[in-house]
Amino acid sequence: MSDVVGRLMNVESEARRIIEEARQDAARRVEEARAKAREVVSAACDEARGEAEAILQQVAQEAESSKRQALEESAQEAPRPDRMDQSRLQQAADVVLKVVAPARRKVP
Repeated sequence: MSDVVGRLMNVESEARRIIEEARQDAARRVEEARAKAREVVSAACDEARGEAEAILQQVAQEAESSKRQALEESAQEAPRPDRMDQSRLQQAADVVLKVVAPARRKVP
């Protein structure tokens, strides 16, 4: 009978050891999975950041190009003295003199 009790105790001891090893292995695997998940998330964030920076750079270039084009179109449409007839230039000069000349007389 003591032999049976001894064997049961050995089996119980072995079972506890196996359970403890299994717990440690499970904890190690969980930690490895978490570390891998952190790596994957970090890599995904880096990739997304890179893509966002590329998109922002492209948008900035497009905006700059659009701005340049709008300025060129505005310059083409803006009235230039060499395109205006002399009577319109004289009218513009007269208006400026009427506005500026009286203002200069009032300054002490």
